[in-house]
Amino acid sequence: MPRFSGDLDFTATCELAEIKSALKVAAEELRLVSVVAKINQGRAGADGCQCRLKYCGPLYTGEEGTAGSVTMDVSLRRDVILRPEWKTVRSVYLIRQSSKSLLTFNVVTGGI
Repeated sequence: MPRFSGDLDFTATCELAEIKSALKVAAEELRLVSVVAKINQGRAGADGCQCRLKYCGPLYTGEEGTAGSVTMDVSLRRDVILRPEWKTVRSVYLIRQSSKSLLTFNVVTGGI
């Protein structure tokens, strides 16, 4: 089975205020696919920031332990090594709703 990282790492080519704004917008836009999310601000410094995106996805039952989260590390080093690349990652897990379906997530790798 393929292994996926538990966090997302980015190299930013903009200022910290722009990063925070983009993350807030991303969390708000998850509502378009019925996912309630918020950004918990972590550490921030001259070299970058770390935060956690907490979300209530399809497995959320109302209990805190069933909410999901993804840690994001954003570097402000500005030495982008690889160009951003869009990839589609298909989940291997089936979710029961009105019918069985596979979840598909679009993931961007690279700079914010």
